[in-house]
Amino acid sequence: MCHSRFLYLHLFLVFVAAACLTPRNLVAADGDRPAVSVSVVKVEKDFSFGYIKRAGSITAIRKVRISSEVGGMVERLFFERGDRVKRGQILAEIGTSKIRLEVEQALTALKAAEIQLEKVKKGSRAEEIAISEAALKEADAALRESEEHFRRIEALYGKSAVSTSEYDSALRAVESTRSRRAAMVQQLSMAREGARKEDRAIAEAQVAQAGAAVALAKDRLFRSVIRSPIEGVVSHKAVEEGEVIIVPPGAAVAQIVDSSSFKVEVAVSEMDVVNVRENSLLQFTVDPLPGKTFNAEVTFVSPAAEPLTRNYVIELLVKHPDKAMSDGMTARVRIPRAEAGAVTVHPSALTEKDGSVGIYVVENDKAVFRRVDVGGYKGDRIIISKGLVEGEFLITNPAIVKEGTKVTY
Repeated sequence: MCHSRFLYLHLFLVFVAAACLTPRNLVAADGDRPAVSVSVVKVEKDFSFGYIKRAGSITAIRKVRISSEVGGMVERLFFERGDRVKRGQILAEIGTSKIRLEVEQALTALKAAEIQLEKVKKGSRAEEIAISEAALKEADAALRESEEHFRRIEALYGKSAVSTSEYDSALRAVESTRSRRAAMVQQLSMAREGARKEDRAIAEAQVAQAGAAVALAKDRLFRSVIRSPIEGVVSHKAVEEGEVIIVPPGAAVAQIVDSSSFKVEVAVSEMDVVNVRENSLLQFTVDPLPGKTFNAEVTFVSPAAEPLTRNYVIELLVKHPDKAMSDGMTARVRIPRAEAGAVTVHPSALTEKDGSVGIYVVENDKAVFRRVDVGGYKGDRIIISKGLVEGEFLITNPAIVKEGTKVTY
């Protein structure tokens, strides 16, 4: 079959060469001759043939391992493995009852501190001021009485009518009543003026401290109720009701897998990675889903090979994942072969010049002959293994041009 195809190619080239040697085509082109309108195609590599399959794994893009930040007994669980949960849904309560009591205790302490601060701000009540005033009047009366008694004793002492001990006793009584009166004056002054700035600052600090204790207790209460951070499926259940979690280091409670988006990770050889381009689409199959083919977009191509395997890891985003897909399934990705990406042309684009097989390309608006190496057939097209550059324009009707012909397209 291959021999007959190359025979066909040879006969075709002989026919083309004969057509190119007609008298009309032997006329030399000159600068005054108008440009020839030609048909062209842009040279592009053909990646549609030659694939190999590489086994990779399907991985959920979002996979969250949930642990408890607080210690205590697992009081209640609200999920089972395989359940679908929503974002924010309660999964478990760990030590919640005890922490609720801590919150109530902290709130009570805060209330007491606030009452004390209010008392300090308002100062003494009218009844307390009246009591201080009455105590001062009593102290004044006692002082007058002790002073009169001392004056009598002093007069008698001058006449040697009383002993020295009686005189000293009367003097001490005066000094004592004077001290009590001074204390009553200070007490009344404080009752009228209210608390000192230092006392008010201390009361305010106590309120702030009690408020912080409430905030900490409420935060512990919030963290004792475990909620799902994402929507997905419970893939792992790590605790049971009645177990005690010790923090640190903490313990895993569950694992949630977001089954709405997946990626495929696969390793390819250094010969094949050159044919994998970011943003390109590759097809893959999944072993548990026979008969179905899926598309995935290349989102990452590793710039370095793995040290041991010398393979390159690529990641692909699955387009329109199947509901039956699960994290960890095996995916078989179609990777372009190393020999894929060759240039193919239609046989009509080939011609012959001076015994060499080649093609005409457009350079500076002129037809230029380019010798090429033919590598075989791919369907009804010929593989060009050497001589063409991706991106240049190939003339598909070479019979109407020759070297240097001005062309337009």
